[in-house]
Amino acid sequence: GEVGGEAVLARFGVAIRARLDNDFGYTEGSAGKKRWRPTKEQREKLTRQFDECSTPTTPKIMEIAAEFGVAQRTIRVWFQNRRQRLRGNSPEEEPTEVPALAIVAASAAVAAATPTTGPVIGVPMAMPGLALICAQGAG
Repeated sequence: GEVGGEAVLARFGVAIRARLDNDFGYTEGSAGKKRWRPTKEQREKLTRQFDECSTPTTPKIMEIAAEFGVAQRTIRVWFQNRRQRLRGNSPEEEPTEVPALAIVAASAAVAAATPTTGPVIGVPMAMPGLALICAQGAG
């Protein structure tokens, strides 16, 4: 009995274990690590939970992890990834920096209307108005 069972396990154990893991949503990763992929039902439940609250509490994470039979970290990372994915899809905010071309155009206008007071380190003499803009922006 026992010796035969060990032989069967040695011969087929890896395949059986892999099949069981796949049935529970695990796939083999590139470094031999198990990667959890939620089933359709689990994904739907996670999505519903995310729609209710995108940052669940630790007790809620523990509850979901226990229900799915995975580590808390796995659920926490799922929520983090989901939040990051939504941030990536959100429309871009207005840029806060002034484009360089606008600075050059403004400096040319200021240079034409303002007498220069002398050289400013780091600003070419061809653009003396830029020194004024930089000085006003810094102060």
